[in-house]
Amino acid sequence: MPTLRKALERYQRACDDFRWNVPEQFNFGRDVVDHWADGSGRPALFCYDTTGNERRLSFDDVARASNRVAHLLRALGIRPGDPLILLKPPSAVIGPEEPIVYPTASSCVNQEAELAVVMGSVCRHHSPDEALTAVFGYTIVNDLG
Repeated sequence: MPTLRKALERYQRACDDFRWNVPEQFNFGRDVVDHWADGSGRPALFCYDTTGNERRLSFDDVARASNRVAHLLRALGIRPGDPLILLKPPSAVIGPEEPIVYPTASSCVNQEAELAVVMGSVCRHHSPDEALTAVFGYTIVNDLG
C-alpha cells in the first residue's frame, strides 16, 4: 500500500500535468447552457426534496438564473474572468446525529460524500511535507449544497 506521502506526490504530479483543452474565450453559461436554452423546455436538472417531490429545471430556467447571478456579480464589481470563491459559514457544520435543517428558500439540495482533512494547527505557505505535520486526521463528510 503506498504511503500517504507517495499518494500526495502522485496527486500533485497529476494536478501539475493536467490540462483542459478549452478555448480561451469559453464560457459555460453562454457556450453550453445558452446553446441548449432554445425555448423547447429541454430538461437540464432534476431536483428532489426530502419528501421525494420532483422539480425539473429546463435549460431555459438555468439560463435565466445564470443571467440573474451574472448581473448581480457585475453589480458587485466582479468582472468576467475574476476569481470567485464561495465559502460555507461555520454555522453550516453540524455534528453526528444532528438534524439537517434545509434553508426555507431551498427547493433543491444536493449531497455528495467527501473526504475531509482535519487540520490540527494553522498551515500556511507550507511545503507538502510540512503540511502533513499539521494534519490531525481524516473523516468523511456529507456535503450538502
